[in-house]
Amino acid sequence: MNTNNRDLDLSKPWAIHEGRARDLLKQADEFRAGLNDDSLGSDEQSFTSTQGNVRILKIFGPLLDRDSFWTSMGCGISYDSILREIESAKNDPAIEKVLMILDTPGGELGGLFELADYMVETDRLMPIYSHAMNSCCSAGYALASATRRITASGVSFVGGIGVIATLIDDRRAMQAMGYDQIVFVSSISPKKFSDPATEEGAKSIQVHIDAVGKIFLDFVAKRRSLPADTIQRDFGGGDVLLARDALKVGMIDGIINLRDLLKDLENPVNAAEVTGMADDNGTEEDKDEPTEEAKDDINKSESTEASEEEAKKKAAEEDEDTDDTDDSEEDDEPGTSASVKNRVLKAESKRIASLVETSKLYPLNAELYDECLLDGKTTGPEYLVKAMASAASKGADHVKNMNADAAEIKDLAPASTKGGVDLAQAGADDMKELLESKR
Repeated sequence: MNTNNRDLDLSKPWAIHEGRARDLLKQADEFRAGLNDDSLGSDEQSFTSTQGNVRILKIFGPLLDRDSFWTSMGCGISYDSILREIESAKNDPAIEKVLMILDTPGGELGGLFELADYMVETDRLMPIYSHAMNSCCSAGYALASATRRITASGVSFVGGIGVIATLIDDRRAMQAMGYDQIVFVSSISPKKFSDPATEEGAKSIQVHIDAVGKIFLDFVAKRRSLPADTIQRDFGGGDVLLARDALKVGMIDGIINLRDLLKDLENPVNAAEVTGMADDNGTEEDKDEPTEEAKDDINKSESTEASEEEAKKKAAEEDEDTDDTDDSEEDDEPGTSASVKNRVLKAESKRIASLVETSKLYPLNAELYDECLLDGKTTGPEYLVKAMASAASKGADHVKNMNADAAEIKDLAPASTKGGVDLAQAGADDMKELLESKR
């Protein structure tokens, strides 16, 4: 077995809790000391199971870019394997939902957001939920943010948004052993080698770390529908928060024990009501009210799931009608009832597919999307036009309301003049000009 991937390169940017990164290095040393090639296994332990119509993915331990020595030993899970399992669930007609149970300190940055983007796209077709047990940190929280809803057990810690790279300067150790390191860099690329021991080199490396950290921050901000500066200020600043505190600031959508969560997901009636506030022992303590963003998320998810179920039911009824038709009728000339029915069914399938694909091109308007999905006539391009018009209308109404506020301020302001200038009028005019510039 090839064991070239044994060494874990922590000099690369990692989205992982700093303390667990050190534990990972210690674990690596223990494996190197106690194992040899002949004693290594090659079968990766299964991390999936199925309960009813729910595929469960147990994301325990460090997250790695690809399958390797470590994943074969059950010491981590690769993004590749998670993607394969989600793809398998999506193609299984018996599976209607995916639940990711996360207990992870985070992991490698490479491959993380490719998987997260795939999960966002898949969630449009099949709901993906996430639940934090004990810890859902850094890269783990990034994956959770890509799901439809995040819940946690009462004593879980979540967050750790940001990236870290650990560089070890071993030059003094090498010199003590009689080795000197000499680096040659091509003249055309003077910035190819950055010495972290120098101020200039440290700044260069920090620029890269900050750039990747901003990608992480912006992804979470988009998925949680909050400004990036709010995420940076309220979501721990790189630290982790206890579930109760995480719920208050909008990092998660609910606190519930895993047993009750699975019951809710299996039951179609309660599938959207997975934000019950029970602790790990099933008690009703610490019932914090979900945030308004969480409530909006629940309502949108309920509406989207209901429309998807209605569309599936309609397609199934049409399939039954088609199957009951005699084979001789299906082969009839164009214009017969069977021929017309088949054409209508194909046209409806194409229309729904067009809506699904077009909805990816613009921020989802859940209410309008559901309406168009069920009206039996709106195509994808027509939905896109309606969504853009709706967004423009909401923006115009917002500006109109702000103009009205400006007029009200003008009416309430005292008429103070100086040098013949009406200061109240000038202030109102300045506000109106600012509002117009924001249109």
